[in-house]
Amino acid sequence: MLAPLGALEPATLQRLVSALCSWLRAREDSADALCIRAIMKLLARLLGQDASTDNIAIQKGLLSTSTELVKKAGAVDGSLIKYCLEVLATLSVVESSDTIISRLGSVPVIVDLLRRYPESYGVMEDAITALALMAKRSRHRRGIKDSNGIAMMVDVLKRCIQNVSLVVAVCRFLNNFAVKEDLCVAVLQRGGIDALMAAFNSTAGSSARASVASAIWTCSQDCKEVQDTLLVSGWLSSLAAVLQANMADCSLHEAALGIVRGLSRHASYREDIVNLGFIDATITAMRTFGGNTVLLKEACGVFGNLASAPDLRVQLGESGVIEEVLATLSKCTTTEDRKVAKLALGALSNLASCEPNRDVIARTDAVPVLLGAARLFMTNENILEYAIGAISHIAVHETCNRQLVEAGAVEALLLFLGDHREDLHVVSKSLVALRRLLKQSQERHSSVLRQISCAGLPEGHRGIQLIVDAMQEHVYDETAVREASLLLTSLSAITGNVPVLMSLACQPCMKALEVHQHEVTVADALAGLLAHLPIEEDESWAKRLETASTSLGTGVPVPY
Repeated sequence: MLAPLGALEPATLQRLVSALCSWLRAREDSADALCIRAIMKLLARLLGQDASTDNIAIQKGLLSTSTELVKKAGAVDGSLIKYCLEVLATLSVVESSDTIISRLGSVPVIVDLLRRYPESYGVMEDAITALALMAKRSRHRRGIKDSNGIAMMVDVLKRCIQNVSLVVAVCRFLNNFAVKEDLCVAVLQRGGIDALMAAFNSTAGSSARASVASAIWTCSQDCKEVQDTLLVSGWLSSLAAVLQANMADCSLHEAALGIVRGLSRHASYREDIVNLGFIDATITAMRTFGGNTVLLKEACGVFGNLASAPDLRVQLGESGVIEEVLATLSKCTTTEDRKVAKLALGALSNLASCEPNRDVIARTDAVPVLLGAARLFMTNENILEYAIGAISHIAVHETCNRQLVEAGAVEALLLFLGDHREDLHVVSKSLVALRRLLKQSQERHSSVLRQISCAGLPEGHRGIQLIVDAMQEHVYDETAVREASLLLTSLSAITGNVPVLMSLACQPCMKALEVHQHEVTVADALAGLLAHLPIEEDESWAKRLETASTSLGTGVPVPY
């Protein structure tokens, strides 16, 4: 009879639920347990399909009825408890339900089931599952914490460590509950982390261990106290051994890399991570599970954090990390891959901060991959900033510099400079990258100067205008002004650029000099630019400003 109920029309569904709730409300004290159980089973099947129907159930007092039935139910009423919990969990996601559930005290009632029925594994699992769903809302998390729910969960985990379904249920609860640092600390203080580590070490099957590892990941992600506990306990060696023995379990590796990524943020943990073989384990996971974006994101995060340590960068480069991160970045072909791309670019930026790694990068296809990612995500300033940073780091390498110039990096950086003129970080990093490209270009120096001047156009001085505009936009920022001034000074080496600089740069530079007169490096850069311009020889330079601006807008060279 129940099978076709999912196909009911919304109006029919609403009338049916309304009638059933009214019937229950009128017979809460009925001794006909069989009938009440059947009605609750039916309601559990009907709810969760239509928002209006769920609201009607709440208005008809089904939350109150379900809570009261759970309070009165005995151990033999396991089925009734199950259906009531399913109803409460389903209705707990309705926007207005949290205040009603809080007022009714439903959460403490469900937590109390763990105390009332310590030997009834079915009831405990149903209660924990319901609390896991309810823990997605902050009000219910507070209710669980205030009703001693954490201690009860830890007790279940310790007592029932050999019961896989209960262990997994507790882990699912923790994944939804421990979303803030104070809650993670609360779990730690009540012995939850020790219990999870013990469960991981004793639970059979990689699937269950993956659930435990996922809970540890959630609890340790942003909590230094939990991370300290993991490290001091020596549990990481157990995690490494389990990974080695279960190379085909994607979920286990995903959670493990999430844990390691959190730990790798702290310098004091990195040596242990490296010594336990997590570099090779991470590379293997990336190759094995290349289609799992969450795993790839965590893996790139691990390498990015480790590469922030100067003493580990070369080791990472020698281990094949650069090639693996580049391979991952090359697969980021849509905006859906933005999180992976951001962390991959961040890892490459850190890895490229030493010369041996730049030698490795020069032998790869890093340049087209980097520029491709920058263009793909050029509307996302956060990702673009990481891409420009990586380009800037490899621009100081002779071979990489040549590859960047030939691949159009100059034009790309000027494009970013113009399209993101208001974004200080993108502007500053673009200017730095352009200066490094120019400085290291050597025999290509004149060609790069012309490319910057023209900004990819056949003629004109669009690049100069973009640089001056960027300096004016961020005239109060030391880095932007200094880098723009030094870049413009280099451009003054081209005779044809001098009248353009006289027209466009003089007034902005004098304004910037007033602002930064007490910042020595900035003032020196500005003064150096002005010293390269024949200001004293041309009294009409201010008048030419308007003419130059008009001519540049149309791409026509500015005449003397």
